[in-house]
Amino acid sequence: MHEINVAKRIIEKVGENVKTIKISVGELCEFFPNEIKETLERMTGWDVGVVEEKSLVECSCGYRGRAKIIEKEHGFVLFTCPKCGRRPKVIKGNSVRILEAR
Repeated sequence: MHEINVAKRIIEKVGENVKTIKISVGELCEFFPNEIKETLERMTGWDVGVVEEKSLVECSCGYRGRAKIIEKEHGFVLFTCPKCGRRPKVIKGNSVRILEAR
C-alpha cells in the first residue's frame, strides 16, 4: 500500500483543484507506474498521465548507465550493476516526480 502514501503526498503538494496531472515514476521505485496511476485516479478522479523514468546508476567498477533489474515486485526492487554485479549508486530513476498539474 505504499502507493496510497505516495498518492496522498502528491495530492497534498498540488492541491485538490487539479483535473489533470502528469507524473514520472522511476523504474527503481518500489511499485509499478500503473499502481500509482490507478490509486490517484481512484482517490481523486483526476486524469493521470504516467511516464516511466529509466534508471541511471554509477558503480565503483566505473560503469555508468542503466541498472540491471533482477526482480521487481510490489514493495521491492532488486538491482545490480550490469558490469560487475555489485550494488551501484542510484543517480536517478528511483523516485516519483510531478511533471505537470493543471
